[in-house]
Amino acid sequence: MQQRFRELAKQYDADVVSLASANSDAVAGLETIAIQAHLRADLPSLQRLLYDIEVGRPAAQIRDLTMTKGGKRRRNADAADVIDVRLVMVTVMEASGA
Repeated sequence: MQQRFRELAKQYDADVVSLASANSDAVAGLETIAIQAHLRADLPSLQRLLYDIEVGRPAAQIRDLTMTKGGKRRRNADAADVIDVRLVMVTVMEASGA
């Protein structure tokens, strides 16, 4: 899921500041995987990224979304257009060995 997130961020010209595994759980043959992300993007890029996360495969839910206006990007962008984003995304997959 981390690789997919990085690929989508690159596709939509978002800067990934950090990406880390969060709490994971396995119940009844299903594993819940959570990823914490910190990124910076303009609003149109962020909208497309969040949409693809939620409708793509594996489907994921966005939880704990925090946005702050005016972060700094590594790429060329007007700082006024940049949104600093912290989120947790969660997906459910078949548990390994199940």
